[in-house]
Amino acid sequence: FNNFLWYLLAALLVVSLCKGKYAKNFAMVFAVMQILAIILSNGKYYDTRNNLFYSNSVSKGMVSYKEFFDEEYFSMLKEQIDYNGEGVVSVGYHPSVTMYNGFHTLDGYLCINPVSYHESFRKVVEPMLEKYPVLQEAYDTSGIRLYVYSDASRNVAPQRIASKEARELLINTDAFVDLGGKYIFSLYELSNAEELNFEMVYHNDGTNGNNSIYRTLYVYKIGFDGNSKELSEREAK
Repeated sequence: FNNFLWYLLAALLVVSLCKGKYAKNFAMVFAVMQILAIILSNGKYYDTRNNLFYSNSVSKGMVSYKEFFDEEYFSMLKEQIDYNGEGVVSVGYHPSVTMYNGFHTLDGYLCINPVSYHESFRKVVEPMLEKYPVLQEAYDTSGIRLYVYSDASRNVAPQRIASKEARELLINTDAFVDLGGKYIFSLYELSNAEELNFEMVYHNDGTNGNNSIYRTLYVYKIGFDGNSKELSEREAK
C-alpha cells in the first residue's frame, strides 16, 4: 500500500478529530505519535533518525552526509586532474556524489531520462549485463538505475574501508566515448584498465593522512581522443 496515502489518511483523521470538543487532545497526541514514528523509523529509504543525529559527525561507523559528498576532497580532485567538464562514471560508490560536486555525471539513479539515453548507456554496460543475468534483468526492467558495477552485488553504498582487491571492469569503451565519457572514478583498482585503454591519472592510496572515505580513489582517463577502433587502425598503419 502506498505510504503517502497512509499519511494522507492520518492527516485527514487528525483534522476531523480536531473539530470535536473532546477529541482535540487525542488528535494532538495521535499527531505527535505519527511524527515520532517517522523520526524513529529505520529503513532503506527512510532513515530519519540517523540523518538527524549523524548528519555531520561519525558515529557507530556510519558515514555522514558531509563525508558522503566530501566537497573539499572533490574540489581538490578537480584541480589534480585538470577537470574541464568531461563525462564521468563511478565504480564502487553512488554516482550522486560526482553529480553533487559538479561533475558531468553519465550514470546515476535517474528517475526521468529519455529512452534513447537508457539504450545508449546500455551499450556502455553491455559486457557487464551479459556476464551477470541478474543485472541484465534489473537494467532491462527498470529505467532508473544506470550504474556501472564491479560485480553482481550491485553495491553502491558508502564504504569506510574499500576492498584492496583489484577488480575487472566490464564496459564497452567505444560506447563510453560515444556517450561523452572520459573519466572513471573507482574505489577499486581496475585490473584490466590497460586492456580497455584507460590510464591511471590519479590515485590516493590512503597514506597521505586524508581521512576521506574516498581516500583509496583511483581515477582513470581514456587514453585516446577517438574510439578504440580508430586507435587500432592507426597502430596498424
